[in-house]
Amino acid sequence: MKKHRYLFVMTAGLLVMAFSAACSALATPAPQVEVQVVTATEPPATPEPEVLIITATSAPTDVIAATQEPAPTEEPATSEPATAEPAASGDLGMAGNPVVSNGQWIPVKDRMAGMEWVLIPAGCFTMGNKDGFTEETPEYQICFDNPFWLTTTEITNEQYGSQGPWAGDDLPRADITWDQATQFCAGKGARLPNESEWEYAARGPSDFLYTMGDTLEAGFVVHGGNSSSPVAVGSQPQGASWVGAVDMLGNIREWISSGWENYPFDSEDGRERPPSAGETRRVVRGGSYQTGASTLRATFREFYDAGSSTIDIGFRCAMDYQP
Repeated sequence: MKKHRYLFVMTAGLLVMAFSAACSALATPAPQVEVQVVTATEPPATPEPEVLIITATSAPTDVIAATQEPAPTEEPATSEPATAEPAASGDLGMAGNPVVSNGQWIPVKDRMAGMEWVLIPAGCFTMGNKDGFTEETPEYQICFDNPFWLTTTEITNEQYGSQGPWAGDDLPRADITWDQATQFCAGKGARLPNESEWEYAARGPSDFLYTMGDTLEAGFVVHGGNSSSPVAVGSQPQGASWVGAVDMLGNIREWISSGWENYPFDSEDGRERPPSAGETRRVVRGGSYQTGASTLRATFREFYDAGSSTIDIGFRCAMDYQP
């Protein structure tokens, strides 16, 4: 009986050991399950998404660069008219599409007849100055249906072909009569600007009192307070008008085609006729190195005898725009 009990106990022990071994064997795959779980979670950790993320990050960078590239490319295209005339009649500043403020306009330049010109676009402005001298009143509106050209600078000694009282190729040609100035411009297929054209080119549709705005920047102008002689044309680019014309104020005064008549200006009232024996006064504009600040307003006007000349009067030319 004891022997059977002993065998029973041994048998039970063996069964327990076998069971434990079986359990251990069954427990062994657990790490494989964990491995499979790790494998299952592996895709998020795989470098492939990271590559995609990097690519995605790079793509927007390229897109931004592509978006920004046209801006610099298009800007010059927008500002191209600064060195070439408008190509189409419907462009801003052409007939039927006038400018309404100075800031709208980007200066347009061209070289013709051996001289540089700026384009004066179609538009309207207020001529005169109710707060100025009597000769500057009344104020009234003048409109230009078509653009026209104006030389960027006063005519120089070199352009004129001889030295004036102020020697130097780039110095303005002074001490010539109205007739001489008129003949020179005609020889270039041009003319002297009339009084409204000159003032519009200086002030613009924003009606500036000075070329640089409504406040005089005296350091941008050659006048009696800072100079005893004229300087090379274009030496004061900060004082340029809205169309890019330089030295419209100061340096030397400029002959105008118009005769001396009261305002309002009317090109059809006879003031644009050639000087006659009875009336030889012609308008001069802009002030000079000899004059004070009060003459530097773009509205200031005075006259001089068409047959006379002086060392501080020169001129610039105007020309009709041909599409």
